Amino acid sequence: MQHLYIARNLEKKLKVIKRTGKKGEQAAARCERLLDLIRRKGLMVDAVYRKRTKNGEYRVNKCIKYDLGGGYRLVTIKDGQSLFVPFAGDHDETDLWLEHHRYDTYHADDPAYLAEDINSCDQPQGEQLEIAD
Repeated sequence: MQHLYIARNLEKKLKVIKRTGKKGEQAAARCERLLDLIRRKGLMVDAVYRKRTKNGEYRVNKCIKYDLGGGYRLVTIKDGQSLFVPFAGDHDETDLWLEHHRYDTYHADDPAYLAEDINSCDQPQGEQLEIAD
């Protein structure tokens, strides 16, 4: 079993993103669908795995970024059996957030995160689930 830790302020951030226009609405909806899919199927299901950004992220250790479309990104930190979801934002906001948080540490008992259990899979599953665009 893996654990998902979602930043308490992520829901508020997604509401702000929704108010930025059509692209923001679509990106926030994709983020919510992606998180729901992670909750139900785990990280390695194809529909989740394919949403990773092409270039990855090297400034923050164990960071995986997901492309939400319209220039928006979801930042996650995978640490052992834990997945932290600290931030979502547009490309520039994400870049700035990564610069300011490159040395952060992530702990299961951090009160800034809400904890949930998720499915775990060691390898990508062949099941085709789409995150509608």
